[in-house]
Amino acid sequence: MAEQYGVMPDSPIDRAVDLARWFRQFAPSGVVHGAWGTGEPADHADRFEVTADGTALVTIHPGYALVGGYWYRNTAPIQRPVTPNTSSAPRTDLVAIRADPDTGTVGLAVVEGTPGGSRPMPVRQPDGRWEVGLAHISIAGGSTVVAGGGVDQGVREWTVPYGAIPCTSDSRPRHPHVGALIWETDTSRLRVYDGQLLHSSGQSEPVYRTLVDAAYPTPWKPLELRRGYTKWHNSGYTPGWRMIAPDRVELRGMIARTNGGTMPDETYIARVPAVARPGGYTRHVAAAGGSHSVNLTIASSGATSWLPGQIIIRRQSDHRPAWVSFDSWQYSL
Repeated sequence: MAEQYGVMPDSPIDRAVDLARWFRQFAPSGVVHGAWGTGEPADHADRFEVTADGTALVTIHPGYALVGGYWYRNTAPIQRPVTPNTSSAPRTDLVAIRADPDTGTVGLAVVEGTPGGSRPMPVRQPDGRWEVGLAHISIAGGSTVVAGGGVDQGVREWTVPYGAIPCTSDSRPRHPHVGALIWETDTSRLRVYDGQLLHSSGQSEPVYRTLVDAAYPTPWKPLELRRGYTKWHNSGYTPGWRMIAPDRVELRGMIARTNGGTMPDETYIARVPAVARPGGYTRHVAAAGGSHSVNLTIASSGATSWLPGQIIIRRQSDHRPAWVSFDSWQYSL
């Protein structure tokens, strides 16, 4: 059939897989995270926490999940057995929620890994089996049990009805739609998936671009001034610096000589700290002493003619400013 549409009384869509394909356009697959605080919905329960107690059973606690357009809810703890590891090499299995249109069921599954091999990952087939990972469990070589510390839930993905998907920086959604937003709870960064993929070792990983990083800008810190220099007393900010991104710095403030004399030429007047020193010489045209301007240069982190991070002033011989401004000076490391 070349055309499909829905939903009409006689639409040519009557298969569950067709409806699932439609439903998964509205929300990503994953565990329902739930809202914090008052009014928290009951469906999220324990968010499918997976635990082990040193036996051949793992326990999957209650939760609610969207699984490739299908859904699954568990209202009480359920235990699943783990296949003994007869190899001498350690093995990692995957605990997942599996939607299988061939069997017409959605339920819990333990996917056995390969001893000494890589971790199994959730299967995503547009018209077939779809899995949401809950945890990786480790079984030592020759063992029949999962130790209490052998559960890693980094593979668990979340779904939300609106807004950004919560995750950590090492457990971002692996199958996002273009434009999907994520909120990294461990870094406080808001990021977006723009369709780019990173290919490595036969694997493709989505690349997320940072939109907002709550760690930036950092608080202003005082700039180290050369002896004999100080803040311009009449107006302006105290000379300072801050990081506005992991690789970008901003300076501000007005600097003058302590004795009130003219700002010199071809000498350094301040120095940025090691973490704020650029990889190459960085130049800036700055306001100075009225309607004039001066050239400022920051010596690179590997400079030899000047000390790394020194801010050097250069001016015209007939221009004798009493102050120099660093305001709005931004540069990349």
